[in-house]
Amino acid sequence: MLLANTGDDEEQSLRDLTPVGAPDLLAHPELWVQVAVEGLALSEQHRRWWERALLDLQDLRFASLDRYAEYILRTRELVNAEGLPILQALGGALPALRIPKDAYYFNGLPERVRTHSSRWRTLYAGASNMRACYLSKQTPSGVVLSQDDLRSAFERVHESIPEIDHQAVLDFIAAPGGWTAASSGLAEREWENVKPLFDGLGREKFNLGRATIESYDERDPALLLDADREYLTGLVARRTTEAENVRNA
Repeated sequence: MLLANTGDDEEQSLRDLTPVGAPDLLAHPELWVQVAVEGLALSEQHRRWWERALLDLQDLRFASLDRYAEYILRTRELVNAEGLPILQALGGALPALRIPKDAYYFNGLPERVRTHSSRWRTLYAGASNMRACYLSKQTPSGVVLSQDDLRSAFERVHESIPEIDHQAVLDFIAAPGGWTAASSGLAEREWENVKPLFDGLGREKFNLGRATIESYDERDPALLLDADREYLTGLVARRTTEAENVRNA
């Protein structure tokens, strides 16, 4: 907003104005909660937990003002319309922050520390760093996930994912990278239900022997000597039995 004076007599009045921007609005979670709890049967203790959660969330500075507001509105709706306790509502509203839904995510926070500084911050940071990235088809380490990666993972673990969530997963796999409508749809599914898709990415360990053989087969199979192929085939067949050997010893 641009505010300008048209005469010298208004200059002093303009100097008395205090600009209010997004950082100023985000810095007072108690005001947001004061409005959001209007009409809710929420105890004073739960209200303090909500304020503490929002303060720690704001400290991380990854939620824009509109997402922050949407998160509060969705939390209120879950408490008001569905009667969820505040902790479950805060977890169920996570898709507003582009984080997968997890209604029980905050239940593990001991009651004695729910008003302590940084405890909520740690949980929000963990959800953002270790879960939200998958919705944009990236791993926590920044590796981009291709449709083939996700499709192969789904084929391995689809029985571990409730059938009611299959279409949302398939839509997500078929969508382009980055945040999409399919990402939003997957975020609305309970994280524990769709988590096997991303766990499945690491279930098949990288095998150097197989990768080397496939590389030569794609380029020129004749370049790989018979003795070398035999050695690599042995690597493919070799199992990692170090842990078993330790137990047997």
